[in-house]
Amino acid sequence: MKPIQVSLNNFITQTQLNETYRQLQKEVLGQSEISSFIQENQLSETVVNRNLSTFYEYITQVTQCTCCPGLLDCPNVVKGYTPKLTWQYGQVQLVYDICDQKQMDIQQTKLKKLVKSMYIPQEVLMAKRNELYLNDASRILVVEKIQDILQKAANHEKYKGLYLSGSFGIGKTFILGMLAGQLAEIGQATLLVYFPEFVREMKSSISDQTLEGKLTVVKSAPVLMLDDIGAESVSSFTRDEILGAILQYRMLEKMPTFFTSNFNLAEMEVHLTTSQYGDEERVKAKRIIERIRVLADPIEMAGENLRN
Repeated sequence: MKPIQVSLNNFITQTQLNETYRQLQKEVLGQSEISSFIQENQLSETVVNRNLSTFYEYITQVTQCTCCPGLLDCPNVVKGYTPKLTWQYGQVQLVYDICDQKQMDIQQTKLKKLVKSMYIPQEVLMAKRNELYLNDASRILVVEKIQDILQKAANHEKYKGLYLSGSFGIGKTFILGMLAGQLAEIGQATLLVYFPEFVREMKSSISDQTLEGKLTVVKSAPVLMLDDIGAESVSSFTRDEILGAILQYRMLEKMPTFFTSNFNLAEMEVHLTTSQYGDEERVKAKRIIERIRVLADPIEMAGENLRN
């Protein structure tokens, strides 16, 4: 015969379990979503009781989604997915749909793949349109041009690029980064290149015979943005074999090309005329400028240095 204390302990334990079960049952069946699901699928009491743990898991995860801590700290069983109740093959089952946070993350990853850069700071690639200062006529003109470009891009129409010139720190590169992000949302891949650094790499690529491959990547980009042209040292090689080759290819293929520079086109022509060795080649400089005009509409920007 069992000691009375053992029997009493077993009774207390069983009573506690029953009370826990009743609390779970009350909590689960008190949820409107669960009640609706039971009624829609005409589930018997036996089926409901057998699946209380599944219902409870569903409620727990949906509640966690309501107070979402963000994708990184998602506590759900499948991170970035939200549960959905289904009745299949005589069983209550949980299936998982992608949540808005995960969908946004996938979209952002996709956009990042569409926007590639060479020697461009990360913050430029994250520029947003609402961060663009509209404090003078030139910036308003730029925004109007960008809106026209985006509309044509969305309709798969051809469009010209922009040649943005102006003083240091007025936001020319920032505008290119913002535009690249907007084009990515439409599905157009963009390559942003800080041109002076690219030129330096091209010079060093002569010795290891990788110049042609790197040049092909840049000149054939679906949308190309050359940042700060004119800041590099001028030589016949950089002007004709690098910049000239890129512009010639893109002009013939009618490919969207954008530029930023501290020089307007007249100043750029003077800059390109004289090489670092003092040689003057006006015809070749003029040829570069004419190609830029074919590819891009020039806009001289004004404004204060935003870096200060």
